[in-house]
Amino acid sequence: MDLLDYAEGQRRRDAGMDQAVGNAEQKTPGWPEKALAFIEMQPIGKVFMVEDIRVYAYSRGLPRPPSNRAWGGVIKKARQLGLVKHIGYAPVKNPAAHAGMASQWQRVTPE
Repeated sequence: MDLLDYAEGQRRRDAGMDQAVGNAEQKTPGWPEKALAFIEMQPIGKVFMVEDIRVYAYSRGLPRPPSNRAWGGVIKKARQLGLVKHIGYAPVKNPAAHAGMASQWQRVTPE
């Protein structure tokens, strides 16, 4: 394997997200669908980061998954369904993330 293999990186990313979503489903049956519902309830046009939805969902009783990486699978599903579009990057607000950059999303009307 080449040390700089983007396709392999994508494969590993997707496998990790799938595993995290599966673990969340095992711990809390229906978790992925419940998490997706919090994205669906965002107003059309709203710009957000996944960390914002996570905090909102947890404050309204959604159990935390074994890994926050499960949210990557949820946002991927939302994108596939045409519920959100990627609009850029911004620094995260979570201090534990050391001001790293993460995706910004916009809630859109499904086509």
